[in-house]
Amino acid sequence: MTWKSWATSSKLDSTINLITALMGIFYFISALVVLFYKKLDRVFKTIMILATAQTIFYCFLKYMSKFFYLGMFIEHALQMSVPIIFYLYAKNQEFTSKQILFIKAMIAMTFVGHAMFAVGIHPVPGHFIDMLISVFGFSESIAKDVLILAGSLDIVASLLLFVRAFEKYALCFTIFWGMTTAFARSVANLDLNLLDLSAHQWILETLYRFPHGLIPLALLLFLSKRIKPFAQID
Repeated sequence: MTWKSWATSSKLDSTINLITALMGIFYFISALVVLFYKKLDRVFKTIMILATAQTIFYCFLKYMSKFFYLGMFIEHALQMSVPIIFYLYAKNQEFTSKQILFIKAMIAMTFVGHAMFAVGIHPVPGHFIDMLISVFGFSESIAKDVLILAGSLDIVASLLLFVRAFEKYALCFTIFWGMTTAFARSVANLDLNLLDLSAHQWILETLYRFPHGLIPLALLLFLSKRIKPFAQID
C-alpha cells in the first residue's frame, strides 16, 4: 500500500476518531475521579499518572503539528502537570521544597513558551495580534510591540520565580497574565449574535488554559499559608 493510500483511507480516519473518542472518555473519567478522590483513593494515583501521560502525549502531537517549535511543547507544561500537582498536594497535605521547585519550573516553562512566540523567537501567531486588536483596539504595530513587552515580562517573571524575595510578585504577574490570556480567547472571539455557535469552542479554549493562572494562584496561597489542606490520602 502506498503512503497516500494509507493516509487517505477511511480505515485510518475511523481509527483516529476512535482513539480521540477514547481519550475524551478517559478525560471524563479522570474528572470524576478528581471530584470524588476521597472515595476513590485506591485508583486515584493510577488515574492521575495516566491522565498526565495522556496529556503529555496530546501535547506532543500538538508540538509535532506546529513544526516542532519548542515553545509549543513547553507552554503546555502546566496543563501536562496539573494531575500530578493535584495528587501530590492531596496525598501529602503540603508541598515539599522539591515539589515547590517542580511547580515553579512548570510555571516558568509555560510562560517562557508563551514568550518564545510573543518576542519572535518562533513566528508570531497571527491570532495573538488579532486578539489584541479585537480586545483593546490596538493597531497592528502597537499590538506587536505589546506582545514583545508581554513576552519579555514573561521571561523576567519566570526567572524571578526562583528568587525568594521576588517569588510572590512573580506569581502575582503569572496569575494575572495567565488568566488574562485565558479569558482573551473568549472576549476576542465570542460573537453575541451567534453565541450558540461561538461559545462551544471559545469558552472551552478559555477553560483549557485556566491552569496558567490557577496553579500559580494555588502556589501563592500555599506560600502565604492561607490554603487549607485536602484530606490526606493514604
